[in-house]
Amino acid sequence: METEEKLKKRIAYEKMLAGISERAVSVDDLDEFLDESLRRMGGVLDVSRIFIFTYHPVSDHFRPSGGSHFLRGMPTEIANFSVGGCMTWN
Repeated sequence: METEEKLKKRIAYEKMLAGISERAVSVDDLDEFLDESLRRMGGVLDVSRIFIFTYHPVSDHFRPSGGSHFLRGMPTEIANFSVGGCMTWN
């Protein structure tokens, strides 16, 4: 990847992060904010899926918290995770 292209991607990432941070201080509807933030992150990062996980310190696991966004026609269920699915923090 060329230096100019890397710089453009970095600037897009920084703008996305600043925009999300700016909106976060005055959120009225958390679900709408999270959905829009995930959509923006997925587009800028050029990924097909993006998820939010919640850490549960008692069990030392991360569990899908319901926030997710799928791009490019991906299925709308969390891939390879059941509702009780979890990941250990190592």
